[in-house]
Amino acid sequence: MSEHRVHDISDGDIAIRLDLIAKVNGLREAEKFFQKIPMERRNYHLYGALLNCYASKKLLHKADQLFQTMKKLGFLRGCLPYNVMLNLYIRCGEYAMLEKLLREMEDGNVEPDIFTVNTRLHAYSLVSDIEGMEKFLLSCESDHREGLELDWRTYADAANAYIKAGLKEKGVEMLRKSERLVSPQKRKHAYEVLMSFYGAAGEKQEVYRLWTLYKELDGFYNAGYLSVISALFKVGDIEGVEKIMGEWEAGHALFDVRIPHLLITGYCKKGMMDKAEEVAKMVVQEASTWERLGLGYKMAGEMEKAVERWKKAIEVSKPGWRPHKVVLMSCVDYVEGQRDMEGLRKILRLLSERGHVSYDQLLYDMKEAGGLSWKIVDAMGGNNLDT
Repeated sequence: MSEHRVHDISDGDIAIRLDLIAKVNGLREAEKFFQKIPMERRNYHLYGALLNCYASKKLLHKADQLFQTMKKLGFLRGCLPYNVMLNLYIRCGEYAMLEKLLREMEDGNVEPDIFTVNTRLHAYSLVSDIEGMEKFLLSCESDHREGLELDWRTYADAANAYIKAGLKEKGVEMLRKSERLVSPQKRKHAYEVLMSFYGAAGEKQEVYRLWTLYKELDGFYNAGYLSVISALFKVGDIEGVEKIMGEWEAGHALFDVRIPHLLITGYCKKGMMDKAEEVAKMVVQEASTWERLGLGYKMAGEMEKAVERWKKAIEVSKPGWRPHKVVLMSCVDYVEGQRDMEGLRKILRLLSERGHVSYDQLLYDMKEAGGLSWKIVDAMGGNNLDT
């Protein structure tokens, strides 16, 4: 992708090009491209594009620095760059910084939009601040400014906060409000979200009701199967899960490994390890497949089996794989506790052969007092398993 002759293209096209370079060639190349743009061509759109790149990679420090530069240059027009930072603060768990920026918006008379509202409401949900959420929601409902009309997502986030706080009746009330605001164009995504929330509230019949409506929509998507299966696991309807899984196997157009992985995770959480193993045979067994089984056996207290599955995860892993921290630490702690030093060396060799950690460094650490599992976690990063 050419980086030259930028004077021949519009400012908007330069910003689009930076975004494409970041996606195709990586952020470092995008930064180089930015530095080559003459100062007089570095406008609101270009800075905004780079800010989006930093935010998408969760580079909080770089995003903050760029945001402050945009402020000095007078490029914080409207709420869009603020929304980018608010969303980034939520994803990084920086709720104090989020509140500070919201106050800054109010003090600077920056008009919020519905995305700003939903982001703030989502933050209340994440920290289970029910009182704060209710006050904010009430103020939003009485604010009739154009562009601040509450949508289905607003009430869905409120419902999620209530459900997480154990206030299921209020949660279901919010879900019904949310449903009434779903436009025909938004039904697919909205039903996927709402099925999951109804499942979390223990409302099995509501899950099936929305699933019936979902199946009537044009186009049938794996995302819908993920939502309904997850919801039915939440309400403990294993028979329903298996029936819908059978429908997916018989009629899906495109195989999606997330669906069998969701089944494995669901069965593991229920302690149904035989069923989890059966599903694992359906897929090409990659690291995350074995790791899910390892976590299941760990939860079941069968550490020997957990270690075996985790070893298999290492054997089939690829460079860049980040293990589940709980599984990794539990397995290493277990092997250390068994005083199986040869077994521990084998694990370290496997990790080294796959390029995950330095064998020599960890062998040295192993001779020191304790903490080896934490050293491996630090070396490999660590991950969480969702679907």
